[in-house]
Amino acid sequence: MKNQDNVQKLIIVLFVLSGIFLVLAAMLFPARNASLGPITRWAIAGLLMLDALFYFVAAWGLARRIRLIHWFAVLLIGGNALLSITDQVGPADLIVFMLNLIMLVLVIITGKSKKLVSTQ
Repeated sequence: MKNQDNVQKLIIVLFVLSGIFLVLAAMLFPARNASLGPITRWAIAGLLMLDALFYFVAAWGLARRIRLIHWFAVLLIGGNALLSITDQVGPADLIVFMLNLIMLVLVIITGKSKKLVSTQ
């Protein structure tokens, strides 16, 4: 039981760290991609911030073991893992892909072994 609680805490920490990383990426993106138009730069920065918000919501919901948020987190991580390797793949993309795969496996395993609370 204690190991499951530790894994749950690790998952929450990974979600929060991923969210913080996305906030930093959103803040740096417009300045580091001057070759793109301003609307494109700010749109991508906004999408990165939205993704970060989703990670924070998932961390909050997973901490409270909300079933709906559990499935939201699975879709979020799976989608981000897939999207991280759909364009030009570099070292950062591979790191994000592997981190998302690890998080996905951990979320699925803990979801099967933990009692999740229904939102109804």
